[in-house]
This record gives sequence, C-alpha cells and structure tokens, in this order.
Amino acid sequence: MIGMPGSSYQGTLPLATDELRALEQELHRHVDMLGRQIGERNLFHYDKLLLAAEYIRAEFKAAGYDVHRQQFDVSGKICENIEAEVRGTDRREDILVIGAHYDSVKGSPGANDNGTGVAAVLALARQFAQSPVSRTLRFVAFANEGPPFFSSTKHGKPGVCPAQPRAE
Repeated sequence: MIGMPGSSYQGTLPLATDELRALEQELHRHVDMLGRQIGERNLFHYDKLLLAAEYIRAEFKAAGYDVHRQQFDVSGKICENIEAEVRGTDRREDILVIGAHYDSVKGSPGANDNGTGVAAVLALARQFAQSPVSRTLRFVAFANEGPPFFSSTKHGKPGVCPAQPRAE
C-alpha cells in the first residue's frame, strides 16, 4: 500500500487570492492551447508537434528567457527539446531540471498527458524568470515521450536523446 505523509486537509477551504485565480487562468490557457486548440501532437501529426514547440518557445521568450533548442532527427523529422534557464546565484553548477513532455499519445489531444505538465513548467518558468535563485533552474519541454518512442534513442527526455549541441 502506498501512503502519503501527513493528513488530508479537513474543513472549509480558504478563499482564493487574486494571485491564485491568475495562476488558475494561466494554467487553463496553456492546457486549452495544447489540448484543444493544437490537439494531438506527435510525429504522426508532425505539424501539430511543431505548433506546440513554437508555442512553448514563445511562452519562454515572453517570460524573458533566452531559449535553447536541442534538435535531433527521428525518421527524417527534426524534433527538439526546448530549454530555458535561470542561473543560480550561489550554486550555478547545481542544476534542478523541471520538465515535461509536450507530445501526446497517438489518438489523444494530450490535455492531461501531458498538457498539464507543460502548463506547470511554463507557469513555474514565468514565476522564477525574474527571481534570484541559489541553484540553477532549467525548464525543459521535451519531445517523443509517447509510444513508440518511450525509452528509445528517439525519446527526447533529457539524458536519453542523442547528444546534440545547443542551438539558438
């Protein structure tokens, strides 16, 4: 049996703050874009995979980041991991990777798998864009987590895909 530490919250929830409502709207906007407006995005719907990558790059740039693309070839199509980074002030080489895959499983719009993960990465990236942090934070959206690429050299998860130099 798996258990969670602590106990479940009991009682009336506190009222949402303006900041919390703004975060809710931001997360909804990202999931709506990826899951409903773009929809299924993978190598079988390559044009949509490219649209999702473009959206993620634009969101990182809007938050003030220099965006890095780690490109790799899969069956003659260029896929990419998309990175944005906040350099640490004290422990620059101590890197925390915050990531999610942006492709979706064949036949799915991918709102929950993994539009929600990408929405969280984008919201966290925006939150930390102008904040000094002790450790380096690297935000990564990676491609090809879904079948048939998972756990193969065609999977874009950091540390799994073929080594490629960073390119702007």
